[in-house]
Amino acid sequence: MHDGTLATGEIISAHFLEAATSRLGIRCCSLNALNLGLKTNSEFGSAACTEFDLTNISRKLAYNDVIVVAGGQGVSEEQSITMLGRNSSDYTALLLASAVGATHCTIVSDVPGVMSADPYLLPQARTIKSIGFRTMAGVAESGAKVLYGKAVSHAEKFGIEIRCGRFENGEINIYTTIGKESPASIVVVSWIQPITAAPLIHSAPEYSPQNTSAGVR
Repeated sequence: MHDGTLATGEIISAHFLEAATSRLGIRCCSLNALNLGLKTNSEFGSAACTEFDLTNISRKLAYNDVIVVAGGQGVSEEQSITMLGRNSSDYTALLLASAVGATHCTIVSDVPGVMSADPYLLPQARTIKSIGFRTMAGVAESGAKVLYGKAVSHAEKFGIEIRCGRFENGEINIYTTIGKESPASIVVVSWIQPITAAPLIHSAPEYSPQNTSAGVR
């Protein structure tokens, strides 16, 4: 019952977006846990995807230009709605991207990409233009809200580049790309309390071939 209740908000939002898009003359439909095709185990609150059946999505794409998906949810073998985790809509996006064989996935939010700190706590936070999968996963697990940790790990597993952007002046501007680790993407994550209660990201002062991953302190 708890997962089904949590999923309601996403489902309603998806229907509202479908209605607004349709009013613009764009053929659109929305899908949710019960008809999306994302099958999970029965670990409610933090379910894992076991299969992504694209049959219904393919059928809908035959006569729609846009499909709005209610994120963060799937359905168990018992046909119960399950949640993939808190704030896991981007995980749904990456699961769908891998299912269709996409090479990249764009995540749009209210901030300009991945930033060195929460801009609502530290206005001087700066944008990180490039960051590696493993480093980003560490940042997400440390408490950063920009991306769901499992989404980043899934993207690394399937080699899907994540592009983080913000909708501005009628278009999506990309600010951060997340991909394979490289010297240019090495950053250091530190935890500062009580000032921010959120991870801070710094450019690595020096690249060492023996240490190509960021440290979390």
